[in-house]
Amino acid sequence: MSSAKLRDEALANQIFQRDLLKWKLILCGGAFAFGFGITGSNTPFAYLSLCAVPISAVYCDLLISDADMRIATKAYFLRDQNQAEDNILGDYEQFLESSEVAGTKWWVFREIAVVWSSVVMSLIVLVAGILGIVAPSVYSPMTSIPLCIMGFAGIVFSYLIRAKTRAIRDAMIKNLTRSRVRTTAQR
Repeated sequence: MSSAKLRDEALANQIFQRDLLKWKLILCGGAFAFGFGITGSNTPFAYLSLCAVPISAVYCDLLISDADMRIATKAYFLRDQNQAEDNILGDYEQFLESSEVAGTKWWVFREIAVVWSSVVMSLIVLVAGILGIVAPSVYSPMTSIPLCIMGFAGIVFSYLIRAKTRAIRDAMIKNLTRSRVRTTAQR
């Protein structure tokens, strides 16, 4: 497999991530619209569709994190290749890891878009459930419990995905750096 093919796969994974973010907004927005009655439907228990929001958000986050790991793995592999045609890619990767760039935390906006959007959407579901318990005229207290459970679960799982993704990425960087040192010493 050529390095160009690996780069193309990494780009395809980035497009996949972007599309997942769009679908996350569409799925969650649709569930919010139906659940809060914005669509105009008077379906009984429509607000229980809000339970789908944290599930949809967390599922999309898992797929985005998986694609992120695939992209990072390919990028680290390509960086280690010392082919003349790929030298610009290696220089770019080293530039991103330089202290001037790495200290800026340029990736924070992606993290906000992926993780914190899930936390906020799950928090809205949790608040809707609590509102049904505190103010029973809005929702039945008994049917508000699933909203509280799903909202809380969405917040917890979003945090766990974020923590696990960071741990895997840090371990991967550490292992790849260690193997790069060994490979360089062998040459």
